[in-house]
Amino acid sequence: MQIFLRNWETTDAPRLYELAKSEKVALLTGFSPHESIEKSGKIIQTILHKKGHYAIVLKQTNEIIGNIGIEEISPEKEDEHWKSGELELGFWLGEAYWGQGYMKEALEVALDKVFREHNAKKVWCAYQEENKQSQKFQEKAGFVYHHTKEMQWNEALGYFYSLVVNVMTKEIYEEVRSVY
Repeated sequence: MQIFLRNWETTDAPRLYELAKSEKVALLTGFSPHESIEKSGKIIQTILHKKGHYAIVLKQTNEIIGNIGIEEISPEKEDEHWKSGELELGFWLGEAYWGQGYMKEALEVALDKVFREHNAKKVWCAYQEENKQSQKFQEKAGFVYHHTKEMQWNEALGYFYSLVVNVMTKEIYEEVRSVY
């Protein structure tokens, strides 16, 4: 493995800012580009310090290259498909690290946590319909289309979008894992 996962630290704010100020990264993942190191520090304190969020770090350089998060679906997000307490994966990489296999490795570690440590029966993963890279990645990883949520409002960016929701069951995980 070329990467490892670790908890975010407040001292990671400058690096998070460098990665998350990219409009390409932000728009594809649905957050607004970071405007300052201070904002990145607040994001670490309020979001990334939560249990289940991990910095993706290159072993060779000890440099953070992205984020992967495993979160329980909150009662506010619950609907006819997603149930409170089920798990959802979210992830992104800095633009310079796309297409090099790093996210595949990070996802392998995260899925192992989901299905072995949390003993989940399934995990959800979603992408904005326009994010074709994430679509291809999720399909290749073994996620299966489940449903699309139309007309989702992005408060941070001020627009509506369609959210494509995929799922991976423990059975699919075991099949995919045997191929890796």
